[in-house]
Amino acid sequence: MQHKICIAILLFAVATAFAVPAFADNTAKIEEVITNRDLSNLQCSGAPQQTANGLYRTVDMLEIIANEVDKDGSSASDISSVQTNLELNNMQCSGAPQQEANGAYRTVDMLEIIARELDDDGSSDSDIDSVQSNLALNNLQCSGAPQQEANGLYRTVDMLEIIANEVDKDGSSASDISSVQTNLELNNMQCSGAPQQSANGAYRAVDMLEIIAKELDEEGKYTSEIDDIQTSLSLNNMQCSGAPQQTANGSYRMVEMLAVIAKILDGKTI
Repeated sequence: MQHKICIAILLFAVATAFAVPAFADNTAKIEEVITNRDLSNLQCSGAPQQTANGLYRTVDMLEIIANEVDKDGSSASDISSVQTNLELNNMQCSGAPQQEANGAYRTVDMLEIIARELDDDGSSDSDIDSVQSNLALNNLQCSGAPQQEANGLYRTVDMLEIIANEVDKDGSSASDISSVQTNLELNNMQCSGAPQQSANGAYRAVDMLEIIAKELDEEGKYTSEIDDIQTSLSLNNMQCSGAPQQTANGSYRMVEMLAVIAKILDGKTI
């Protein structure tokens, strides 16, 4: 009898050791990404490096979300591939502008995976393909990293629009989603170049992420946190001396809004 009890205790201990709640696991990962952003920020000498930091951490946070929505592990290889491309391309970057472009392009790639995972009936396939086609076609016309970054951030908003519509089951956010895209286009007409386009793209990405976060936060648990992020975007914008600082501000708020979404999705079926 004593032998059986010992075995039972051992089995319980083993089961307990491996039965770590998904929420606790992802909470640690989410906090790690935020910590990495903050630590890397201390080493940044200016806005371009901050934006590169923000976009790299955006990819990291999207990796967590991609794994959360990939319930059967079918996208594991694709998710890993995007992170590998981020790292390999980073080795070839000669400075922050190229890193910014790398981060923006990989952001689109990771969002594509998420969009396809959420597309249960394949109705978004054409739209997703179109965004990636636009990214590739516009890239051919880019004369350098600043234009590539703007291209990546505009396509980020486009891919987020698809995801927002996928999550918005009852169409209650349709007007808000359309409004963000309208603002992207109207502001683009006033942009004098790629830096201002990048700032426009980053800010609109935060706006689209806000919609997604509130769509997913059905109980309103994170309403205050979501609103605080938008307030931070506005307050920091007042202190920005130009487009590069605005883009850095937007990229940091993107990471924070994605952190909220990752927390909401932890263990949630959508």
